[in-house]
Amino acid sequence: ASHHGTDEHVAVIQGIHRKIGVTEADLLCGMHSPSDCETAERMYLNHEANSPLRHNCSGKHTGMLAHALLRGLPTADYINPKHPIQQTIFETFSEMTGIPVSEMAFGTDGCSAPVFAVPMRAAAWAFAQLADPGALPEPRRSALQHIF
Repeated sequence: ASHHGTDEHVAVIQGIHRKIGVTEADLLCGMHSPSDCETAERMYLNHEANSPLRHNCSGKHTGMLAHALLRGLPTADYINPKHPIQQTIFETFSEMTGIPVSEMAFGTDGCSAPVFAVPMRAAAWAFAQLADPGALPEPRRSALQHIF
């Protein structure tokens, strides 16, 4: 979900926001200048205001908001490690890596979202299953086959 903060990227995020009924004020990712140099330069020269929509992680944060809304969960504080959305992310990552949540190392990403670490072998195993989900149980197998 990371992007470069171009106008095209912002338009996509805004479209998703309209569909799910949230605004940029709901994003808890903070702000930074676009990583796209042309966009950043244009904004600077034209004195354009920055926005959380230009944050490279606004797509990931929008996905977390959409997930919360889909499940009927509160969207406030969705980046709190104790929020049900984060708990689901931790549990899913645990299932895919084979590493219990209790054995993961946790921190905070540059966009304020929880981040976790596992041994490289476990991360590689998770990516291998994404590439070939055939051995995974349902409904994850079907979901991954649909996505990819």
